[in-house]
Formats: sequence, structure tokens, C-alpha cells
Amino acid sequence: MKPKKDLTQGSISKNLLWLALPVVGGMFMQNLFILVDTFFVAKLGSDAIAAIAASFPAFFIIIALASGLNVGVSSFVARSIGAKKYPLVNSIAENGLILGAVLGILVTVIGLLSGTLIVNLMGVTESVGSLMNQYISWIYIGSFTFFLGHAANGVLHGEGDTKTPMKGFILG
Repeated sequence: MKPKKDLTQGSISKNLLWLALPVVGGMFMQNLFILVDTFFVAKLGSDAIAAIAASFPAFFIIIALASGLNVGVSSFVARSIGAKKYPLVNSIAENGLILGAVLGILVTVIGLLSGTLIVNLMGVTESVGSLMNQYISWIYIGSFTFFLGHAANGVLHGEGDTKTPMKGFILG
């Protein structure tokens, strides 16, 4: 995979803006999703909001793992492109996607098997715990696509394409 734009040429500040603005837009969309979700969940009552809040530590662990995968894949892809080792980029992309799928499956299985334990560790009331278990189960089920998406974003970011992932967030 050869990049569409050579980021080693031209103004550094323009290249940084070209890369950063779509990432900022994508992060804005992610936060907007959370805000809209919270608005609708709030209509279900305080226990529902408490269940989501209590789920955040587990969710942030998943986000950290997926972000680490994204950064690792992105770094390897960018370095390979910089060294003009284009065949290696395909191998890195392939392996990154496989690793994303494996991690997604592992997190899904481990999360679903340990869901009740995690709820108990959070020390929430029974009504909040029941809602938390329902909510976090869907996060675990979605982990496969979450990890796969972060691996794919890592490939695209490493190639210098930050617009395509942003478009995905907007469509989501």
C-alpha cells in the first residue's frame, strides 16, 4: 500500500493539521454519541445512569486495549511506509486485523464469562447491578467489531488517511 500523500514533503504544520483535524472531528463524534446516549438513558431513571457510570471502568479498559492496538499498528505501518517497504505494510495490516479479531473474541468471551464478577466488584445495588450487567454485556458482544475497527483505523492512520475513519464515525 503506497500512501496517497507524501507527508515527508511540504509544510510540517499543514501536514499535521491535515492529519489532526479529521481525528478531532472523529473524537467529537464519539463524544456526541455518548452525550446523546446519556440523554436517552437518563429518561429511564437514575438506576440506568448509575449502571452506565459503573460500567465505565470496564469499558475504559477495553478502550485502552483497542487504542494500544491502533497505535501499534499505526506506528508499524507508518514506519514501513517511511522506509518504502510497501509489501511489509500489507503483512502488518493483515496481522493487525487478525490480532484485532483475536483480541475482540477474547474480550467478548472473558467479559461475558466474568460479567457477574465485575458487577459484584463494583459494589452497586442489586437493581443497578442487574442493569449494569445487561448494559456491559452488549459492550462485550460489540468488542469484536470495536477491536477490528481500531486495527483498521491504525492501518489507515499509519498510511496518513485520517479522513476515512472520521467518515465512519459520522455514519455511525
